[in-house]
Amino acid sequence: MPTYNEFLEEVAAKESGGRYDIANPIGYLGKYQMGEPALIDSGYYQKDGTRKNDWAGTWTGKDGIRSKDDFLGSPAAQDNAIKDYMKVQWGYIRHYGLDKYVGQTMSDGVKITESGLLAGAHLLGISGLKDYVTSNGKTDGKDGNGTPISSYVKKFGGYETPFEPRAEKAGDAKSTTSPSKAPLDKVSAQLGPDLQARGYTEEQIRTISASALGLEAANVQRGPVQRYLLSKNGETIALKHEGAISEMKVSDALAHDVTSGRPTAPSLQAAPAERTPETPAMTR
Repeated sequence: MPTYNEFLEEVAAKESGGRYDIANPIGYLGKYQMGEPALIDSGYYQKDGTRKNDWAGTWTGKDGIRSKDDFLGSPAAQDNAIKDYMKVQWGYIRHYGLDKYVGQTMSDGVKITESGLLAGAHLLGISGLKDYVTSNGKTDGKDGNGTPISSYVKKFGGYETPFEPRAEKAGDAKSTTSPSKAPLDKVSAQLGPDLQARGYTEEQIRTISASALGLEAANVQRGPVQRYLLSKNGETIALKHEGAISEMKVSDALAHDVTSGRPTAPSLQAAPAERTPETPAMTR
């Protein structure tokens, strides 16, 4: 089976021709053509309140990256960023139960694999992937260049990944935790009272709780979460694993729509994810 590194290289070849120094006309950067939402999720960039890849906000300094030019000039940072981003995407995939489809074949003949799910999410976001998989391949969304998500799920299927589905694969006799029993109510019950006391609405509490579950899934290697906690100042959610802590800002939990992986804004929620190739030679 082809390796995970080969998977990333093939995605990069499709996205940018494997070039680290590319910024396309609508602001996607580097070898893997990552936009602001992807670099926010991977920890390199802070949200700036716009829906465009204008890079007008603040870089976090992760891996020494403090500007767009720094990022374009650092192959190591780009390679780290895509791996961190894929971890977060797999967290979303698990949270929405899409991993239970691994091993199944859609109505269009495309077989679902771990790497195919990751590639589909990279092309069209987790929302587009969810629509495709849960419709049995009948809702085949396209990116800004008209590339259908089915083509990515198929083309990049069958590679090794460091992630395993927790749900039942087709033909397996056993299954692990059912994604239909995702503990959103449990998280809400633990975080809800403190968040409600600080003025958050029920809808906001559910959004924050869903983001906490996404963080949990992205940090599955740390083990199951024993407790979901709100910091004393109300600004941070802490996920307490056995011997480890995962954290996220409440503002970030609210500012990301975990169904699309993009910052939330009234004008953005209904907008399709559009990507444009760097050069005409690219087929995206």
